[in-house]
Amino acid sequence: MNSIGNKYEIIRPIGAGGFGTVYLVWDKNIQKYFACKYINDSGAGKELGWLRDLKHEALPALHDFIEEEESRCIIMDYVEGLTLEELIRQKGRCPEEELAAIAMQIADVLTYLHKRDMPVVFGDLKPENIILEDSCKIKLIDFGTTVRGWGRIPCFYGSQGYMAPEQKEGYVTTESDVYAFGKILFYLATGCHPAYAADEITADEVLRFGVGSGIAEIIERCTKLQPEERYQSGLQLKQVLGESDNCNKKLSVNTGFVYGVAGIIFLIGGIAQKVILHDNIWLLPICTGGILLWISFMIKALKREETMRIYECECSIFLSEAPDKIFVKNNEKNIPNIQNLLIIFRFPKKKNRIEKTCMGRYT
Repeated sequence: MNSIGNKYEIIRPIGAGGFGTVYLVWDKNIQKYFACKYINDSGAGKELGWLRDLKHEALPALHDFIEEEESRCIIMDYVEGLTLEELIRQKGRCPEEELAAIAMQIADVLTYLHKRDMPVVFGDLKPENIILEDSCKIKLIDFGTTVRGWGRIPCFYGSQGYMAPEQKEGYVTTESDVYAFGKILFYLATGCHPAYAADEITADEVLRFGVGSGIAEIIERCTKLQPEERYQSGLQLKQVLGESDNCNKKLSVNTGFVYGVAGIIFLIGGIAQKVILHDNIWLLPICTGGILLWISFMIKALKREETMRIYECECSIFLSEAPDKIFVKNNEKNIPNIQNLLIIFRFPKKKNRIEKTCMGRYT
């Protein structure tokens, strides 16, 4: 099949959702690309209903619905960009400013869903279902597992690493979306897939990656095992993110930059005392300026390194014939049981440094 209803030309498959395959199609009449989702009977009316009912800038708009003898198709906005999963795989962890902007947009759309007359729970919130457009705006896609209701809502779907503990028992609440939000935040902030992290992530674990305390505390609260201990809705997330952002703005003066400027001022002052005033104490401000500049460089180096605390033990790393596989052999007997191992390879190439990170499980 190369066309749909003699109106849309199928270009290529672009993904698969919870209840169907998604294709890029070309509307011959208005000369525009759209996404077409072929859906089975179980998901047809449900997802179509969501797209008709929900109107938000972070949600794709419904364009058309075509029902043929053997198939049903939802035609909706085609969203260009990378999913957050693709973004992390290509670029690694997000800078905190970008992370905060993405988090606020996700919290905003969750607020819209959770604050409706009958709350809507997305149910399968994960990086693969969030697209970041070139304009840095997000779009939430795939409503195949979305449910509506109050309190505990029966639901048997979820994804490893993002599924709240209660989903494993067969129900979801708005707090289940909050839990998944916390896991997404952890992935964006650290670059480590939450499937390798604990179900409940502590702030201390996040801080080891050089993440700010505000984000770390939000992740900790979001991923509490008991739903009542988490933020209760997207609205609470927006409020706490706003408070964290305001706090960060007050404290976001680049410390290294301040030390650097102060060091330069002292150096200039010392040189002026020596050359112009012929003062005998010119050495003191020059030494002070040198120390401040050294502190400035050290702060920048620490920020750039962005290392996490790892148990120090002697290990032998063997590269297999396949460049993407490694073997790690422990040479020390008395070390703690490390469930998650982060190995960073650094290869110098001319003046630039290439880093490759492999995440695995070590027992």
